[in-house]
Formats: sequence, C-alpha cells, structure tokens
Amino acid sequence: MSNWKIDFDALNLDVNDIETELVSSHTNSKLIIEVIKKLSKSGVYSIKFINEILQTNLNRINHLIKNRPEIKSAALFGRVQSGKTLNSILAASVLYDNGYDIVIFMGGNTNVLIEQNKGRFEEFKLVFNDSGSIKLEDIKQEQDLYKINGIISHMIKNKQLGYKLFLPILKEKTNLENLYEILASVTNIDKCNIAILDDESDIAGVSEEDDVDSQNTISRLISNIIDINQSVMYIPISATPYKNIFYNQGLNDKKKIKYIVPLSTDENYTGFKTFHTDDKYIIELENDTDEEYMLKTLLKTFDENFEEYEKLNKRLNILINTSTDTKSHNKTQKLLEKLLQDYGDKNKSFKNKYKIVIFNSKSDDKEFNARFNFIIGGNLLSRGVTFENLVIELITNYNDKNFNYATMIQRCRWFGYRNKTLHVTRILMTKQLKNLYKKLSIIEDKFFASLQEGAIITEDSRKKFQDFFRDEGLEWKN
Repeated sequence: MSNWKIDFDALNLDVNDIETELVSSHTNSKLIIEVIKKLSKSGVYSIKFINEILQTNLNRINHLIKNRPEIKSAALFGRVQSGKTLNSILAASVLYDNGYDIVIFMGGNTNVLIEQNKGRFEEFKLVFNDSGSIKLEDIKQEQDLYKINGIISHMIKNKQLGYKLFLPILKEKTNLENLYEILASVTNIDKCNIAILDDESDIAGVSEEDDVDSQNTISRLISNIIDINQSVMYIPISATPYKNIFYNQGLNDKKKIKYIVPLSTDENYTGFKTFHTDDKYIIELENDTDEEYMLKTLLKTFDENFEEYEKLNKRLNILINTSTDTKSHNKTQKLLEKLLQDYGDKNKSFKNKYKIVIFNSKSDDKEFNARFNFIIGGNLLSRGVTFENLVIELITNYNDKNFNYATMIQRCRWFGYRNKTLHVTRILMTKQLKNLYKKLSIIEDKFFASLQEGAIITEDSRKKFQDFFRDEGLEWKN
C-alpha cells in the first residue's frame, strides 16, 4: 500500500487545508532505514549492534505486538543508559507496522530531562520527516492543542492514507491534562489505535491512584489516557522496572504488567559487567563522612590521570553525588573551590580551565562548557540525565537504612557507551556501596537471563524475581 506524507509546514488550524504528498515506499520500513543511517554515521554504535542487536530488539518487540495482541501492557527492560531513545523509536516503528496510528512518548519529569529528551528527539526529527507519513509533533502552547486535534481528526477520516503521529510529551500534570483534553475531544477517537511509551515508568507512572500527591496525580492522569479507548497499549520503559512488576495495589488493571521484553545492548556498552566484576575502575573510600578527605581523594585521582585527560582534548565531566540535601551542595562547592584553586597554583595547565556547577532544582546554571566541569548534585544526578565524557564520579549518596534499589541502580551515571574514555574513568565509593553494586549486578543478570526473548509475568514469576533479591541478602521494597 502506498502511504502519504503530510506537509505540516503548510498546516494551519483548518484541517481542510492540510496538504498531502504521495510517497512510494512503505512508510514504516523507511523509518527503520532512516534510523540505521543515523546510527551508522554517529560512530557510537558498532556495526554488530546495527546488524544484530538492533534486529534482535526489533524482533522481540514485534513478536509481542504482532503475536500477542491481547496483551495491552508490556514493559521494555533495558540497562541503564543503554539507548532508551533509540529503543523508543524502534518500538514506535513496530507499533506503526502493526496498525497503531498514534504513539505517545511520555518522557522526563524534570526540566533537565525534558530538555535532554527534546534534544534527542529533535535529532531524530528529520528521521521521522524523511520516513513518509509519520510525523513528530509536540505540545508547546495552547494553539498546538487545536492543531493536533485537527491532525488526529484528519487521520481518522482518512485512515486509508496511512497517516501516523508521534507525540513526545513531558510527564507533568498540565501537559497530561492537555493531552487528555485533545484525545477526549476528538470525534470517533475509538477508531484510533493508540500506544503509550512511558519512559522512566517506575517514577510517577506507578502508584496508588487514590492518593493526592504529585506522582500519584500523574499516575491517575496516565490511567485516564489509557482508558480513552479500548485499543490503547501501555508500554513502560525502564532500566529498573521492578516497581512496575511488583506493585499492584490500587493500580489500573491496564497498567499491570503482563509481559516484559528484555532489550539487548551493544558490545561497546559499559555497565555492571564492566565496572562491578573486578572493580578495576573503582577506587574504594575509607569513609563517607569526611568530605574534605573525599574531595582530596577525588583530586588526587584527577591529578594521576591529568596527562591522559589532556590527550583527550575534550570537555570532561566530574560528578560529585554526595547528598540529596541541596543546602549541602553550597558547602561542598566552597570546599572544592579552595582545593581546586590550590591545585591550579601547582598545575598551570589546569588553572582557569575548570568550572564548578551546582546541579540541583534550585540552581540556574546547567551549562557544562569548561574544559573540566566539576558537577555537584543529588537528585538530578541520580536518574535519566546522561553526562557525556564522564571521567570521575564521587558517589556516597547512600543511606543503608532508607534507600531504594532502583534509585541506586539509576545513580550509575558512569554506565553507558564509555569506551573512548574508559581507560581514565574512575568511580569513588565506599566498600559498603561497592559490595551493594556487586549484588545488584548479579540480580540484574539473573533478571535478563530469566526473561530470555520475552516473558509473561505471573505471580510465580514475581515470586522468583523477589527471590533474586533474597538470594543476595536483600529485600525488594516499593
């Protein structure tokens, strides 16, 4: 079947003025082709990844959607910082191939994550534009509500033309309310096949829905969108989907995970296996209470690798994740500033090339534009945000009496595609935290091994997953 491309540049609020242009190739196959072209030019992913891993993930997602149409809630389980944007686009392409008209990507619940996700999808915008009738749109202002309403109405009236829509949206109260308003106001919305990709789904997407706090309000709004018609498929995406799997209390039935798809990673991926098998890149701290000692240890590590850093000739990032208390970040900054000034007096090649950035909800400066960026933070350093060219992280943000395993895994900002800087990457942590990460590494490997190509989630499998934690002397808590 031939497909059509909408010329959105000529689109105004009157759907009768939508201009179309015939394209000859199969839209969704072309989307994959455009994605592969972009990946091959990036230099980040190996040829093996493009030829094998990409195809494996496509097949696993396709098997679920094509062969198990009765399953309307299934999770995609990938490792921390292993390429969620790419996998979201792969999932979208498979959904389009299998008759879905609209794919909603709910990504980010902080301003920093919003901007990062927007940037990533902007990179892929031409991929969508060049792939035929699939169009990427987002909701930025009130006028967009009417525009997208018109687009969806036109799609429904002209199903034979094969229009498709991709909607990335911030997982935030006002945005979700607006999205629901758009969908609910469309005549015959029940004739539209809709899928939701819920990024970082274990945050805000899952909670008791009769509660009134912010996260649970968002959870209710997501449930409202899921209930907009019977065809909606809900696909949470996470590197830590344990809450999605274990949590059922007060949850919309359509959000209860029935199936989980493991996502393979490239051979260049550096995660638990790289960092927490033989601890080659881990520097053990004697304690996590003496801040001056910890910062001096960080600076000693930095100095030992400084010549190699100079050879890299890149902007490099050093993370300091010691507390979620934003007030403590100013204290850390003052102490670090003094230490770096003293170091700069001894190392003229370093002097005036560094910058200290406080990276929290109360800070405005989030530009890492110096040769060496020392980034102090807590919550914002703990999930979602990718820091390119990360060479050192000091991580002591850990309370053994009150912590969440998912949060601890998400704090592994040193994971990712780090091969180009791996030889000079060092992570500073206590022995206690190092041992915890070894256990979490074993648990993650067991999860992936048990899922094979994909698995139905049952009460028995939930108990087995719980046992993975118990085997390591841990107990999962939501």
